[in-house]
Amino acid sequence: MVLVDGSNEILINRKASGGGTERLTGVSAMKAPLTTADVDGDCATEIVYVGTTNGKLRFVDDPLGTPSVEVLSDESANGVDGSDETGAT
Repeated sequence: MVLVDGSNEILINRKASGGGTERLTGVSAMKAPLTTADVDGDCATEIVYVGTTNGKLRFVDDPLGTPSVEVLSDESANGVDGSDETGAT
């Protein structure tokens, strides 16, 4: 399970698979629905969320390895707008 906590950080709960809870620091996500998808074509799942700074969609690449945050862009390299109501769904 992936969620946004009260500090606008993303938590990954891996207890069902025998892991613990991981906190992704350096992420500032709106308290809005998240989603997971392969958005960069590397055959691995990223976490997609709405950023608090400008409401653009961002994604965490390699969230369980060496996480890095990127802006989700359209084919014209423009940032994609998110919504605090519908989130990244």
